[in-house]
Amino acid sequence: MKNTFKIFLGCAVLASALTAGTVRSQGTAGAAQLLIPVGTETVALSGTNVGTVAGIDALFTNVAGLARHNSGLQGTVSTTSYIADIDVVHAGMVVAMGETGTFGLTLKSLDFGEIPKTTALAPEGDGQTFSPSFFTATAGFARAFSDRVNVGVAGKIISETIEESSA
Repeated sequence: MKNTFKIFLGCAVLASALTAGTVRSQGTAGAAQLLIPVGTETVALSGTNVGTVAGIDALFTNVAGLARHNSGLQGTVSTTSYIADIDVVHAGMVVAMGETGTFGLTLKSLDFGEIPKTTALAPEGDGQTFSPSFFTATAGFARAFSDRVNVGVAGKIISETIEESSA
């Protein structure tokens, strides 16, 4: 009886966590730039390469895939035009450190250009502009423990700045 209750309680907690955020409350979430895909293979396959990703693309999709890069240095720099003239600049590198594992670092920045300031008194703008700044840095490490078991860990630093507000 006690085990049945524990299983029921665990399922209830899991179900409540899955439904905690709704589409209506999406505006309260931060760091939405983390959802913008990077990497040619990941973009081309719409993220379906989670299990087979290797090298730099692994830092976005599945950090454990870094361990599949087993020799030398790999680097990438790309610029992508995203929605509404937003430019995404992405750069990264991965270096294999032999039996120790593989280390990777990526930087992603969003360029929104100059946006005209508007107010209730000047709905067409008053000639002033502002430019938001969104920046993400990711560092990851992965190691292959066998030919089928890879383990990875990543940390992200996220910065969002719009005029006098920042997070």
